[in-house]
Amino acid sequence: MSDIPATLTPQRIDAMLSGVAEVCFAGVNEAGDRLKAAEDAEAFERTSRALQTLSRNLRQTIAAGATVPIAQF
Repeated sequence: MSDIPATLTPQRIDAMLSGVAEVCFAGVNEAGDRLKAAEDAEAFERTSRALQTLSRNLRQTIAAGATVPIAQF
């Protein structure tokens, strides 16, 4: 790994936001599958919280991509 910090170009920011969104989306899908398969109320509640958190993260990531003034970087 280089000692030189990565430059935040518009393309790099877009790639980072896309990567985070993909990870969140995969988590949302996984949590949805686990929610459907929950065998008891405790598992359902725990998975519901995870799904809510992942969904919020995905929404915030998408919003950040839409609102970041990339020209300032």
